[in-house]
Amino acid sequence: MIDKLKKIGFRGILKENIKMDKFTSLKIGGNCKLMAEPYDPYSLKVLIKVLKEEGINTVILGGGTNLLVSDEGIDTVVVTLKRWKGIEIIKDSTDEQTLFVYAGTPLRKFVDFSCKKGLTGIEGLVGIGGTVGGAIVCNTGAYGYEILNTIEKVITMVETKIKVITKETLNPSYRESGLEKIFNNSFCIVAAIFKLYKDNPEKVKKRMIEFFKNKKSTQPINERSAGCVFKNPNGYYAGKLIEEAGFKGVKVGGIEVSKKHANFFINTGAGKAKEFLYLMKIVQEEVWKKFSIKLSPEIKMIGIKW
Repeated sequence: MIDKLKKIGFRGILKENIKMDKFTSLKIGGNCKLMAEPYDPYSLKVLIKVLKEEGINTVILGGGTNLLVSDEGIDTVVVTLKRWKGIEIIKDSTDEQTLFVYAGTPLRKFVDFSCKKGLTGIEGLVGIGGTVGGAIVCNTGAYGYEILNTIEKVITMVETKIKVITKETLNPSYRESGLEKIFNNSFCIVAAIFKLYKDNPEKVKKRMIEFFKNKKSTQPINERSAGCVFKNPNGYYAGKLIEEAGFKGVKVGGIEVSKKHANFFINTGAGKAKEFLYLMKIVQEEVWKKFSIKLSPEIKMIGIKW
């Protein structure tokens, strides 16, 4: 397949049997079949075309910050757009700026950009890892802010064709963009257009500092985690439910429920995906027994049956 791709003009990096633990914030995961890093839209197009012809499953990798990958590896081609990054101002008015942001842009870079420019709308996302593309898919949010509240359009590639989705077409919900339902999980975000409103730069910076200070004091941001493991049920906080069920600090193998925030599971060293999954299941069961509330995973899983 590599020869076939190169023959039809694929430009980029193609590497077989790459260990996924190097590409996830948890530092967990076996080998993937192939990792592909296309340099340009044409290369992405031919890659998707060939993979479809060969009947090979594909995973689009963002920053790997909310991902749990099987220890046994995955019979999948992993596509990364990490070189597709950058922020361009495409419209500047008195009250707002419209920005074109590539999917591979680190979310932290986007947040920092908005801070320096005095743009409001994504302050609550300060300190969150991953890429802008991944944040859109998950409708990343915190402190009352969600990334899709600021979106105007999402530029996607679907079966080798560019399709532009407007915010009116999206039907986002808590930690879901709605794109999965529109395209049946068969899409790749290339870029997005955002509208952010102008504010006093010092006020924007002050809000971000406060949010980050709170995050640092309540979340294990310097540990190996994948962010929140479970979604917050309507009217409840998953971390509080897990803590009240007695799981704070509980450890299974190399995976531990954070002592700082119970909805974060930490890889303390040589943790395995199977240990992480087992801990998820016993936490979910105990919370259900105690409170009759079923926790749903927020973390994405590849090669794992939930």
